[in-house]
Amino acid sequence: MKEKHGNISVQCICKLLGYSPQAYYKHNKKHFHQGVNEGLILEQIDRIRKQQPRCGGRKLFIELQPFFKEYSISRGKR
Repeated sequence: MKEKHGNISVQCICKLLGYSPQAYYKHNKKHFHQGVNEGLILEQIDRIRKQQPRCGGRKLFIELQPFFKEYSISRGKR
């Protein structure tokens, strides 16, 4: 909506939709960090798969645990 109507403020859009600007920015921040984490995970998976091309899903998940801990990435239940 902001892209179509560039002169309208985020506060006005949020008010129209019934959300607070804080909720809007929190949502954007969450999705940004999620995208960054996914990129890091995919890079790590590529590294593991290059070393162990026939590594299955379970073993791959186990191999990723230290990486998740190092970067404080949580997966699964939230």
